[in-house]
Amino acid sequence: MFEMDVADTGIGIPDALKGNVFTKFKRAPGAIARNKEGSGLGLYIIKTLLDLSGGSITFDSTEGKGTTFKVRLPMSQSSI
Repeated sequence: MFEMDVADTGIGIPDALKGNVFTKFKRAPGAIARNKEGSGLGLYIIKTLLDLSGGSITFDSTEGKGTTFKVRLPMSQSSI
């Protein structure tokens, strides 16, 4: 497996919204209030592509401190 972590020190994801992170067109009220651009499709697209390829994406987030996403993607024997 190829693994990659992507972390930020941004606004984090509120506990009440964590179940919707990978749903299309969902954006956190904090991001909307800060007038941050976005369509709410990015994480949905990434999760869909990873699911189709046998990979996965998980995350850990603390509101006000940031979020870390962990991406796992299977590697073929020929890519080692």
